[in-house]
Amino acid sequence: VSQAWCGFSIKKEGNDALFRHVSREALGEATVAQIRDNIAYLTLRFWGHVATAEEVDLMKSEIYDAYIDPAVSDDSDEKSAWQAVCASLIRDPLWLSY
Repeated sequence: VSQAWCGFSIKKEGNDALFRHVSREALGEATVAQIRDNIAYLTLRFWGHVATAEEVDLMKSEIYDAYIDPAVSDDSDEKSAWQAVCASLIRDPLWLSY
């Protein structure tokens, strides 16, 4: 359910709730700093928790980057990466306790 909800949220026109530091229309053009800032924003939004640099790095390397193929520039991979980040935040016990 979390995977489907996150996918729907990312694809919905005009819904920028998940994207404060990156542009939903140009996900493939986001810088590493923007990606990290957006992951930190999402942890605060989803968990009510200010993420440490280590937590952001872990999410970026183990979740976000796992869905990105550097040889492909199509931002459908970027959408899959953000969907994975979103779903992992919802599945975490901190989501339930917040």
